[in-house]
Amino acid sequence: MLNGTYMRSYFETDVAQLLDDLDIEYKYETCFRVGTEKVSPDMSMNFPEFNRCGFLEALGGLGNLGYVNKNSRKIANYINAGLYINRDVAFISSDGDYRPDHQTMRRIIGVMTDSLAKQYLFKKPSSD
Repeated sequence: MLNGTYMRSYFETDVAQLLDDLDIEYKYETCFRVGTEKVSPDMSMNFPEFNRCGFLEALGGLGNLGYVNKNSRKIANYINAGLYINRDVAFISSDGDYRPDHQTMRRIIGVMTDSLAKQYLFKKPSSD
């Protein structure tokens, strides 16, 4: 549990704590539609400086084939909904043998925010 919210795993709690440390506003396990696809990210993050949101998946059971199959469908839903990996959705993965440290997780989140900044803040010159 973190800030009164029960999370499914210690890994998700660790990722949520990092988002708190980075002052990134997020909601845990929201569910919504993008076009015709239903998506349900672990963390829906708000980036008001870009007037955008982004999503984060904390994939902590990659050693379990059933978990991998379920999340493969989830990733396909993101792609089918027109969301881009590393721009709209960040994935932080872990398994029984490996858990990334906060520095590694920060870099993953940083790639996403850098991509959002480039996509939405810097406009291409007009061809007039």
